[in-house]
Amino acid sequence: MEVCPTTRHSSVRISTAIDEADTAVTEAAILDAADIAVFITRTKNMQERHHCFVICLLVSLIIEAPIFQAVRMVAEFKRESQISQMLKCATKSHVKFHGLQVLQELCYTPFIMNKGSKDARKMTPLYNAPKVLISISLTCGSWRDFLSGILRYVDKHANWDIRITHEPGDLLAEHIDELECNGYAGIILATPGKIDFGRLCRSSIPLADCGGWPELRHRKKNIVHLLGDNAGIGSLGARHLLGRGRCAIYGFVRSRFDMEWSHSRQSSFIETVLAAGRKATFYELPAGCTQGDDISNIRDWLISLPKPAAIMADCDQRAAQVIAACRDGHLSVPEDIAVLGVDDDAFFTLHTKPQISSVIPDHAKLGYSIAAELDKLIKSTKSSSIPKQLCISPKGIAVRASTKSISSSSALARRAATFIRANATNGIKVTDVVKHLGCSRRIAEMRFHQVENRTIANFITDCRMKVVCHRLRSSDDPISAIAKACGFKTASHLSHLFKRLFSQSITDYRAQNRKP
Repeated sequence: MEVCPTTRHSSVRISTAIDEADTAVTEAAILDAADIAVFITRTKNMQERHHCFVICLLVSLIIEAPIFQAVRMVAEFKRESQISQMLKCATKSHVKFHGLQVLQELCYTPFIMNKGSKDARKMTPLYNAPKVLISISLTCGSWRDFLSGILRYVDKHANWDIRITHEPGDLLAEHIDELECNGYAGIILATPGKIDFGRLCRSSIPLADCGGWPELRHRKKNIVHLLGDNAGIGSLGARHLLGRGRCAIYGFVRSRFDMEWSHSRQSSFIETVLAAGRKATFYELPAGCTQGDDISNIRDWLISLPKPAAIMADCDQRAAQVIAACRDGHLSVPEDIAVLGVDDDAFFTLHTKPQISSVIPDHAKLGYSIAAELDKLIKSTKSSSIPKQLCISPKGIAVRASTKSISSSSALARRAATFIRANATNGIKVTDVVKHLGCSRRIAEMRFHQVENRTIANFITDCRMKVVCHRLRSSDDPISAIAKACGFKTASHLSHLFKRLFSQSITDYRAQNRKP
């Protein structure tokens, strides 16, 4: 198992890093790997050295080239939008950390900002930091978002020396022995290769199980299980399709791999459709099929369905394959077949025609939360004997052309949201929104929840509280004046609601977030 170091997550804006990298590589006249070695190891300014390498590594990721070629390209980037566009268009299935081997050969030691220092450029080496292994594949957009959540937590609250196996790596007995001998303080297990579950269950290293492996349920100490709300994802997807017009049948397409998360999404989808009194079906890959055969099988299955049909795939990549099958079968999307994916992975959703609607799991929040729980285990003076489980609900649905024209549900929800944003501080109620929409309250609530994944009343409260927070940060107005201006009857009502929603008093919030 190859364990590679990764650079520390930077809190500096990417545009600043680009400018520094541009200047650095130009002045250093970097042309090849030897020049990189000289530049990175001898640059006195540690922050500049770090930023330059981070940007070069990003470019190397995207263009799939040796890092010394990426350095030449960095000097050509002048605007933040250019690097951002490259990141958006990254090839999902072939991204590799080409620069990490060079990084390792240069004996680069990760450094972090000393947050307690007045000197912003003072750096602290991670010699004594807890070592944490993250086994994760970065070829998938959802896992990249997950990793960003982990790094965001580490950047704010932890001091970890992180090692990443960026391709599925085996975690067998000898590898676990090596981790224990090297003093690793934690493991985040997301997408590994072969695993010796028996040895892993016997290990004392705190473990974050992000794959939901049944074999790890036997481990009772120092473990936290991440359970994505796959049932909630399937149910939300079904409600979305059910609310966008009556279809003859509703179907689910699983991935080629028999994964538990996929099965859970399918089961919940089917149950929700049947509970609504509609017909439901599902597609499964026949045994022994290759990917090409699979597309043709999906095509034949879609052609056999009564029209119009609504299909949910278990991920965006699968949804893109469903649309390809529709194209092969001369089926129109969304007129004949409406298609919904999961993950909101821009590489698939935005670069497929038509663009794909997608359920949005909160992968970044999942990563942040799992890192927080693992950090508690690492810092605990005694081992935890009660396994903990985390479950984060999906954020909502990104509605695009693949489902958008089935009905006017999204239009109704947009009208409601626009009206609420314009009038939230005027003391409006749900009845005022319903009156504006000109429909029954039941229809308004149902359509709004299908699109926004929350109630009208909650949306009104959220809009009001955003205005309240803004005024607390930017004005000296008394609480009573802010309450009245934002549609609350009394300052006491606002104070109680604020504390319930934000878990801190309104005066503490103002003191901590007041703009100078």
